[in-house]
Amino acid sequence: MEIIINLPELSAKSKQDSIANIISFGIFGTSGIVLIAIIAQKYDAQTLGVFNLTYSLYILLSQIVGGGIHFSVLEASSRYCDDIQETPYILTAGLCASAFCAFSFLCLFYIANSFLYTTVRYHLIASSVYLVLPGLLFYVMNKVLLAYHNGHSRMVAYAVFNSLRSILLISFLIICIAMAVNGFKLAIIFTATEFILFILLITYTMTCWKPKLGKRCAMWMKRHAVFGAKAAVGGFVIDVNSRIDVLILGLFASPHTVGIYSFIAMIADGFSQIAFVFRAIINPKLTELYKNKGRESLANFIKRGRNIFYVFMSALGLIILLSYPLMINLLSLEEAYLKAGWVLLILIMGSLVSMGYSPFFMVLNQTGHPGEQSVLFSLIFGTNIILNLIFTPLFGMAGAGAAVSLTFVMSVFYLKNIVKKTLGIYI
Repeated sequence: MEIIINLPELSAKSKQDSIANIISFGIFGTSGIVLIAIIAQKYDAQTLGVFNLTYSLYILLSQIVGGGIHFSVLEASSRYCDDIQETPYILTAGLCASAFCAFSFLCLFYIANSFLYTTVRYHLIASSVYLVLPGLLFYVMNKVLLAYHNGHSRMVAYAVFNSLRSILLISFLIICIAMAVNGFKLAIIFTATEFILFILLITYTMTCWKPKLGKRCAMWMKRHAVFGAKAAVGGFVIDVNSRIDVLILGLFASPHTVGIYSFIAMIADGFSQIAFVFRAIINPKLTELYKNKGRESLANFIKRGRNIFYVFMSALGLIILLSYPLMINLLSLEEAYLKAGWVLLILIMGSLVSMGYSPFFMVLNQTGHPGEQSVLFSLIFGTNIILNLIFTPLFGMAGAGAAVSLTFVMSVFYLKNIVKKTLGIYI
């Protein structure tokens, strides 16, 4: 909580919203570990490997089918949050554009997956991917709806619905186990979760939004498409970036090895994802500071936040590393999970280097520079791919962990230099 208290630019409401999202993240982080722990216990490492490879492909495809439209909705909702005439069009256009974009891409992916299904090596993964394709349509619309509420600083609602996603995933997993569903069909929980979440989210949204069509809506659809296209690359690479190591490892290692590594990577990813809790709160504030108080106030805000995050996350990282052996023993997992614990050390150490800046990584998008934001994330993404392709075939799990850690280090270098060139400030 000290992180929130020591950022005076945040209002009392923002601090309360932050606390709500910290709780939400606690639920998300816990559910992620519970999810993979249940699968590891009830099935085996191979099933966990197929599940995580499918999840990685799910994240990859979700960034393509969405077209980056939720980024435009987030920025526009932040900018026009007080304009009651404009905001209905912003969301209506966002939902229409994202639905059309998603449906078009999903038809292509269904055909492409049919070819993957015919291969012996990837047959199980292709079968699993079929189960998540329908859920992608609801996933991208849920992202648009959440971006709209994020832009209007309805962060308690934002936290509640993000928590519901985690709770629904666990609930559907338990139902699948109770129904003795084949382990390689567990990916159905993603489609079921996003469908139910969409029903709940659109019902809530209708209490504060009424759809509006017409020429103004068409104008916003075009605006979302253009802005989204510029930001889509950034959105694609930042979300998929956290799954690249699993995907590339899957090309060179067995599902069993992928399962063990993905368990460790999930813990490390949960640690690095803490920044996203604060990023959701901070994003609208970045736009406000830049618009109303100028670049120097924005730079000072980032520097103070950076220092606080480094101290807090270093302590938390140490706790996670010390707790890992206890977690393995508590869950009664096979010894291979424990022996691979040093890979977690590599991942945590690399993550810590960038953690101070992580909550502010959307600063370019929020100050009206989606193209530069995409350049930043593309550099990070490209670095991650290249390093994984070099190290993973040579060193397996250790190589994947080292590649991700080095990417974290380079991400800070990229951010500081692009912000300096684009905004003219040092952070």
